Amino acid sequence: MRRNRLIFAVLTVIAILIATSMNSILLLAEDNGLTVTIGDVVGNPGEDVEIPITFKNVPDSGIANCDFILSYDPDVLEIKSIKAGKIIFNPSSFESNVDEKENEIIFLFSEDSGEGTESIFEDGVFAVIYAKIKSDVPNGNSSIEIVKLGSFADKDLKRITSPQVVEGEVEVVGGSEATPKGSSDVGPGTDPAETPVQTSSETTTSTPTPTATAQPTSSPEASNNIHYAYLSGYPGGLFKPENNITRAEAAVIFAKLSGATPDTASSNNSTSFTDISETHWATWAIKYVASEGLFSGYTDGSFMPDKVITRAEFATVVTKYLKKHGMLEGKTYNVSSLKDIDGHWAKENIETLVGEGYIKGYPDDTFRPNASIKRAESVALINRALKRGPLYDATLDFVDVPANHWAYKDIAEGVITHKYEIDVNGNEVLLEKLN
Repeated sequence: MRRNRLIFAVLTVIAILIATSMNSILLLAEDNGLTVTIGDVVGNPGEDVEIPITFKNVPDSGIANCDFILSYDPDVLEIKSIKAGKIIFNPSSFESNVDEKENEIIFLFSEDSGEGTESIFEDGVFAVIYAKIKSDVPNGNSSIEIVKLGSFADKDLKRITSPQVVEGEVEVVGGSEATPKGSSDVGPGTDPAETPVQTSSETTTSTPTPTATAQPTSSPEASNNIHYAYLSGYPGGLFKPENNITRAEAAVIFAKLSGATPDTASSNNSTSFTDISETHWATWAIKYVASEGLFSGYTDGSFMPDKVITRAEFATVVTKYLKKHGMLEGKTYNVSSLKDIDGHWAKENIETLVGEGYIKGYPDDTFRPNASIKRAESVALINRALKRGPLYDATLDFVDVPANHWAYKDIAEGVITHKYEIDVNGNEVLLEKLN
């Protein structure tokens, strides 16, 4: 087997070299949109994390050979092991090596049959990196990048043009935190929208992908058994369930949930922030939610649209939204089991949502109010609070949200505009997707 594999790998390299120099002998495969994605993860210092590497748009002729090198920050991650993913039929075709001197991980796949029959033919997880976040790491983001793409070839020995690469991040939360510029310490009773708590700053500088436009509704909940989407995914077929929600993204979500759209939001809204231009993709939503009292800015007049929102801040916005739309009965809760919210400015809001069963703490009896909230967590919280979903019989195309993901049905509820019915078991079931 090993001899066949070696022969096949050598033949692949020879074929690619011939194709490169003599295109008339062997035509190169056309660009098939293959995408290699490194997953984003969030964890606390000392925690173990799993980082998936996924392939999307695998060509019909399969992938018989590929190799690439990934870099990581050794001050953040300790690589423990690497395993082949589910799309690899024969794990012996997969090899990896951690070069601790260069801080790199080398991946090699060469199908083991020598005939191409054990090639990769479907989208999914190519490999999983099992790592530990080092215990002394402060809050922040650390990128995981592919620094070298080798050759990709299909079962017919045709070269696959270099795939698109989507790089990943490890976000460390729950450790030491630095005060963002323009913010200040928060004492009990302070509103997060006016003087936000200290959180880690998100390093992403690219403009977030705006969520899909929902149709206007006359109330927070759509009528006629129609639910409108209030967020969407990212380029490359990703949802990034472990990513954080930024303040701009949260503003768009709650504007859409309120029935507003870029066309229906008042153009005469005089609300303004020093760091929000009229051309910002979320300006309409930021102005709307600020005028509705769901959000406001910082003391220096800024909104900080790309700053991640914390669990406490998000819980406060959800509580304000529910109260504004008459969806809370004004009960008082005392969640004494959460040991890290006493004296916190958002304690009452957190206790309200926990008491209503809309959100939970962690197994160690903490809520981690100053940690960032994940996209999957935020969708689940919104759906519980609005009594929407989870949506059954729906299919998602995100490569990073497998069907067994704990929030699969909640994510479907949030990203699909749809007609639905309630079945005999009380579940919301998809009847029809709407544009």
